[in-house]
Amino acid sequence: GAKDAATGFLVTMVWNQDVKYPGAQNLYSRLKKALGGEEPSQHAAQSYAGMLAAAEAIRLAGSADPARVQEALKRVKLNTAFGPVSFRSYGGYQNQNSVVGLITQVQNGKFVTVAPATAATGKIVFPRK
Repeated sequence: GAKDAATGFLVTMVWNQDVKYPGAQNLYSRLKKALGGEEPSQHAAQSYAGMLAAAEAIRLAGSADPARVQEALKRVKLNTAFGPVSFRSYGGYQNQNSVVGLITQVQNGKFVTVAPATAATGKIVFPRK
């Protein structure tokens, strides 16, 4: 709703429709259609990746048995439209998926991913002086 007043602002998020992840644009289109034309949030993409991870763990476990699925989650390694998904322990936390933080900039009325390079589709634009 900020329109032109938002131009140049930098925003962090965990997903944006333009990221260089396989299937991101397709996921965005499908989510937007399912939402009746509303813009999908990063939470929708994150939930989608979570369901893919759960399905992969069940496949790897060969069963829906909770103990087997829990063990199989340690072997999940996916490249999704939300980004990479794998579960590991770090920083005192166990079995976490380390989400890649994105830096986006409002350019021409759209959020453009400008960092990190592995996900970026554009470059940061600095205001004129």
